[in-house]
Amino acid sequence: MAEFVGPAIEVVKCIAEPIKRQFNSLCCFNTNIQNLEKEAKILDNDKVGMDEQVAAARRNNKVIVPRVETWLDGVNEIQAEMNAIEPEIRNMKSGCLAIKSRFSLSRKATKMTQTMKKLQDDYGKLGEICRPAPPAAMAPSIPLGQTYELESRKHFEEGIMASLREKKERMMGIGGMGGVGKTTMAKNIMRRAREDGLFDEIVMVVVSQLVDMSRIQKEMAELLGLELKVEGVFARAHELRTRLMNSTKSILIILDDLWENLNLEDLGIHDQKDCTILLTSRNADVFGAMNIEKTFQMINLKDEEAWSLFKEKVGACADDPDLFSTAQKIVQECDGLPLALVVVGGALKDEANKAIWESALNDLKKNKPEDIQDFLKKVYNPLKLSYDLLESYPAKLIFLMCCLFPEDQNISISDLSLYAWGLRKFDAWGLCVFEGIKSLRDMRNKVQASVKNLKSRSLLLDDGHWYTKMHDIVRDVGIFIAKKEGFIDPNLNCPGEESNYNNLNWPGEESNYNVTWISLFHQQHAHKFTLAGWSVFPNLRFFLIQGPPGPPHSEYREATAELSVCDNFFESVVKLHVLSIHYYKLRSLPHTIKLLENIQTLIFYRCDSLEDISAVGQLTSLEILYCEDCLLIKELPVEIGRLNKLKLLHIWSCHNLRRIAAGVISSLTTLEELTLLRSFTKWEWRVSGEGKNAALCEINSLSNLTSLKIQILDASLANEQIHFSSNLVEFYIEIGKAGRIRGGHGRDLRLWLEKERLKALVVRNSKLTRSSDGRSSGTTTSFPLLEVLDLSKVDINSLVEIYKGPISSESFNNLYSIYIYRWRSLRSLFSWAMGNNYLLRLKNLSIKHSHDHRPVPFPELEYLSLSNLPRLTNLCKGIDNIEFPALTRMEIVQCPKLKSLVSGAIEDHDDDDSLHLICKTKAEIDGYDSISSLWCDKIPIDFFTRLVDLTVCNCGNIKSLFSLSIARNLFNLGELTIESCGEMVKVIEGEDVERSLFIKLKVLRLKKLPKLKAFCDWRCVLELASLEKVYILECSEMERFSSGSLTTPNLEGIRVDSEDISDYTKDLNDALFGGNFFHLEILFGSD
Repeated sequence: MAEFVGPAIEVVKCIAEPIKRQFNSLCCFNTNIQNLEKEAKILDNDKVGMDEQVAAARRNNKVIVPRVETWLDGVNEIQAEMNAIEPEIRNMKSGCLAIKSRFSLSRKATKMTQTMKKLQDDYGKLGEICRPAPPAAMAPSIPLGQTYELESRKHFEEGIMASLREKKERMMGIGGMGGVGKTTMAKNIMRRAREDGLFDEIVMVVVSQLVDMSRIQKEMAELLGLELKVEGVFARAHELRTRLMNSTKSILIILDDLWENLNLEDLGIHDQKDCTILLTSRNADVFGAMNIEKTFQMINLKDEEAWSLFKEKVGACADDPDLFSTAQKIVQECDGLPLALVVVGGALKDEANKAIWESALNDLKKNKPEDIQDFLKKVYNPLKLSYDLLESYPAKLIFLMCCLFPEDQNISISDLSLYAWGLRKFDAWGLCVFEGIKSLRDMRNKVQASVKNLKSRSLLLDDGHWYTKMHDIVRDVGIFIAKKEGFIDPNLNCPGEESNYNNLNWPGEESNYNVTWISLFHQQHAHKFTLAGWSVFPNLRFFLIQGPPGPPHSEYREATAELSVCDNFFESVVKLHVLSIHYYKLRSLPHTIKLLENIQTLIFYRCDSLEDISAVGQLTSLEILYCEDCLLIKELPVEIGRLNKLKLLHIWSCHNLRRIAAGVISSLTTLEELTLLRSFTKWEWRVSGEGKNAALCEINSLSNLTSLKIQILDASLANEQIHFSSNLVEFYIEIGKAGRIRGGHGRDLRLWLEKERLKALVVRNSKLTRSSDGRSSGTTTSFPLLEVLDLSKVDINSLVEIYKGPISSESFNNLYSIYIYRWRSLRSLFSWAMGNNYLLRLKNLSIKHSHDHRPVPFPELEYLSLSNLPRLTNLCKGIDNIEFPALTRMEIVQCPKLKSLVSGAIEDHDDDDSLHLICKTKAEIDGYDSISSLWCDKIPIDFFTRLVDLTVCNCGNIKSLFSLSIARNLFNLGELTIESCGEMVKVIEGEDVERSLFIKLKVLRLKKLPKLKAFCDWRCVLELASLEKVYILECSEMERFSSGSLTTPNLEGIRVDSEDISDYTKDLNDALFGGNFFHLEILFGSD
């Protein structure tokens, strides 16, 4: 007996555990579902945190590591599974599932719970989520701005590219006079070399006339992704040389605008294999001195190309018979120099007045100034002509102001606006250039318009929206003009050349009496400088002084040079309007600063050692106070409150600013722009006595405010009422700590502002329950100019609505984009009672991860994306006669309860198991297990006639996609994709005999349709005249494509699972199932 008992016990042991698991699946159903929901919430929170970390990393150009991408993919998959079984779970809770279904669902829940726990464990082990992006030297090419197609330049470019491909010469040079196009050619070469993959790394650095080895090394290191940890030029050269010699990659180094022999070894560039060097210089002697192996000399354009370039720039007026002869003579005077042709062409663009053309020709023929440098003589007259033809004096002043900056430096347009404001009362050319400009915003607009004007004439270069640059030749001519017109010191060759400010000996005191502008830029490191009294510039209005920026290896590049200002300095420049100090360790301000009775603009940028600015409070005429990256400023003292004319207070990245004296902000009643970012955050709510900080309610006193940018550390203050200025058009308010706001009780952010002029509202990192103000019980006009509502960065679990009416018909009438993400309790964007006359311009609506939503009509909506909205049933419920005439693209993914976009237009469909959707050209529908028919018979037939691209996925209960009546009207359908529809048996349902359907269908994809037996199953003679590609993947039950004859005269390729069918007849049925194949000439890859 024992011999039977032992084995029996072992058998029982083997089967007991599986039986126990099966039993638990049935008996522990509720527990298993509860565990699943609990783990799903935990995992969802983990993903929210990871999504935010990933978004922050990408904003800083970091690359997400593969293990994090894999983890996110895994979470997305399990969340999709969770969304898919939610309808079953709801049915279970209502008692609608049979025992077999409960058992199956319980088993699935147990497995999913285990997967979720594994993902949670992996979350804690992910470690670093990102890594630095590849260095810029390895970045893909970026298209250049406006370029001109010239045959001679193409031929020249091809010659250089051929030499680079051969890689026989280690060093090459591009020569030619200033303005001939050497830099543009070098940039084209860099772009093409990247696109063609000739080198693994490409670096381009401007050398310029004043050689700053430290700057060149710093820029090279940044492009190569090298962190320089030393200061000296020779030490840095060693680090660069080591980086290049140890590299296994090929590299191209382009050094632009050399004026003299440059010792490459001193720079850190060693003669080595796989390193090619391309130089540009206007001085041919440089190439000989540096032993350049091969040179390419750029020559001026021939007559035909010169005329073509000029015409392209000047416009059709050049062909006017009255102007044609003069235009040709002007081109001859430009002598084929591209820069001259472009500048003069821009100056005369669309000009029809013959007298102006003839005057321009006379100006070009004038003798050049005798004291101008030789290399400027050919370009001086064209550039001076373009300058003289500027009708706008503000544009002329901005042009000359740009010449004050170092060669090749990015010039901030915002800085130009601040300088221009400081010179608002400056008398130039016998007039007040900026007369009539009353506000900072007007000045910014004027400067932007002037910069645009100068760019159109090629006097300034485009360098993005916020910056501009000057061509070095244009700058040199501009400096010469500024000297002649008495703006800058004529005894300096160019601004910024003086390197020793301790004992400046300015010659020609009498000739300098009227000089009004000085800019000094120091290029060396580790010096101490002193500004003493200058008796030779009593009329100085604008003084810009910049020290050398610090080392590049730290995120914050502190100043390295120390600057001392003697008492008598300010005594000698009492008429100063603008003082701007950059990159200096400025320890204190002398008491004599009070003598600057005319000062308008005062800027301290990265003045590391500046601590006490109380002396600034004596400058009662000051209108702009700008402090950025001044790390030792700890307090904005009470003296600042005396600045009763101040219009701009900008404090940025002064991280140690802990106190703003109470009452200071409210005293600045003329303020138009207030910025306190990365600096002061410890606002009080109310003024509570001496020694306390500024109160948030002080902002209510600033009735002229147009721009507000602040941080509020205490999130509970967001519950208080702040009445902002009715003039406010721009604001950034960050509440709580930077990044996610954790803890705290404040869940309301109420913006108590007049919204009549607001154009963009972006809310981020806030916890809200609603964002309406709710001030008035009557009808109000809200956001009539608002164009963009971006709430995509808000992590909100309690938000119910965005705006609760009533409001007037003018509200939100310019809104064209709404972005929403992760709002689980959202029921409506706006009150449904708004009716039909709102959001008439809305074009983009993107809503993701919400659980309940009922918004309003969108008669001009072009693109609609709804994703992961498990509670959404209708987009526009309760509104009659709504249409979407502009909707061209629609994506609806995992919205299992959505039945209609227009419930008011189609009545009584609550019990209808079909989908009511209207879209013009492209539709994607994914995740509808709750419907048995995709299309409602009340949908206008016009919907189907316009469809071009249709994708249907994961609709588990539909057995067919189209009725024959719908199929007949799909005249324009070009692509059809059907995937993962588990119950689909056929695509088209019908009985009639048809000849031609889907007349424009080119691509058909049938994927993962396990029950599909045929595309259509009635006997017919069918022709798919345009069909080119067919993919049939994982359709294991498919027996035929159609019953009867089927011809596809333009078919190019067929893929069935992993097999490309290369022989077929014109009958697709034979190709797929007949086995008699003919030759197919064109194959295509997998889809």
